[in-house]
Amino acid sequence: MSDTPDDASADDARLLADLTTALGPDPLPDGLLTRADGLLGWMDVDEQLALLLEETSVEPSGVRSAGTSTATTYELADGSVQLELSVGPGEVRGQVLSGTASRVVVERADGATVASIVDDLGQFAFTGLSHGPARLRLERGSALPVVTEWFVL
Repeated sequence: MSDTPDDASADDARLLADLTTALGPDPLPDGLLTRADGLLGWMDVDEQLALLLEETSVEPSGVRSAGTSTATTYELADGSVQLELSVGPGEVRGQVLSGTASRVVVERADGATVASIVDDLGQFAFTGLSHGPARLRLERGSALPVVTEWFVL
């Protein structure tokens, strides 16, 4: 046997031909094509899910209209704080469902703030707010504050 690539590939080809003869043909397992076709339907499920999530986040929460209210839930990834909000025209009502907060502050895009104390049940409310973008900051004593995403009043 020589070390040249041509000899090696010829030897490999002969070996593969001998193995094919010895082992016989290798048929596809039953149902393989059906399963493969089904898997193609799941190929872009992450993209489809991202589009669904993007569509809901494009619509502003609590857009002013005739008396409607939008419920929103915010939760930290570790689950240490969970907040339920109801945003309506000129008002925000909420409850801290898990975690603790002593005070909630509405922050406006222009830098204005309004604060509310959180009661023993974790509830708070803001009324008489002007329309526009806002977010909430939950003050938690010595822990870092939690800040929600922007929403529209």
